Amino acid sequence: MSRRQVKRLMGVFLLFISLTLIYLTYSTFSRKHEISRSLENLSVNHFKNLDGQYFDLALIKNDAPLVLIYFNSECDYCQSEARDIKENIKELKNTELLMVSAETSESIKQFKVDFQLDEDNIHFARVDEGDVFDTFGSVSVPALFVYDKEGKLVKSFKGKTKISVVLEVLNRL
Repeated sequence: MSRRQVKRLMGVFLLFISLTLIYLTYSTFSRKHEISRSLENLSVNHFKNLDGQYFDLALIKNDAPLVLIYFNSECDYCQSEARDIKENIKELKNTELLMVSAETSESIKQFKVDFQLDEDNIHFARVDEGDVFDTFGSVSVPALFVYDKEGKLVKSFKGKTKISVVLEVLNRL
């Protein structure tokens, strides 16, 4: 092969690599934007109730703000937030809470019992492990999403968040 042919081959190879990187960047950005839009307008397409049926958002009062909490029962921060919720349940009486986990229904039910979260305004759902990214994007537990009465995302929190901070957001609605 001559030097000229090698240079052309290298040019074609670099062009291919460049186009591949542009495509991957664009598709990643598009996917993140799609997830962001689905979080902005509450959608529970991937949620199931603890009996394995698709979750019905109509079970939640439409005239109240909603706090969606993505959690794991073995997460220390999630457990701390659950205790914080229980301690502040009176302040949360006009707010619906939807607690979602990728764990088994049995683990979620046990979490509900352990932290005495059997309240009318606290709902539990599960999401399949494979749907977590499609639902929340790249997120760790705990993650909280505060929605207004119209179902529009007002504020999101990643990591341990005191309920007093969430209450401040809710009080501004």
